[in-house]
Amino acid sequence: MRRARRPKQPGCGLAPAWRPATGGKGPSLRRPLILDALRRKGKVLASALSVSLNVSEDTIRRDLRELDEAGLLQRVHGGALPRSGGRASFNARQEQVPAAKEAIARAAAQLSQCSEVLTPLWRPIRPLLA
Repeated sequence: MRRARRPKQPGCGLAPAWRPATGGKGPSLRRPLILDALRRKGKVLASALSVSLNVSEDTIRRDLRELDEAGLLQRVHGGALPRSGGRASFNARQEQVPAAKEAIARAAAQLSQCSEVLTPLWRPIRPLLA
């Protein structure tokens, strides 16, 4: 004897009772939302994005992978971080904002006594104190 099938009811796991927050537009709408969240928060988690965008974590992982391949973010375990532009060399960083570094060195020199030795932890101002 054959069992009667239950009708599909919204919310019972057979059919979604909600419409996706992205309006069903797919990656073309999701990806800008992901990048916007990354700019605002500084990091994004795949699990949180899947909840807020009403899509699966696999979908978010796919989007993150493709955004990483496009150079728009850096994928990490469980989410993504902003793409770092690479670190400049010490000499290049030492040349950046020289007026501010000189002001810090002058202020530190004024605070010190004649017999004190200053050892700043911030390497770019060390040569200015000598």
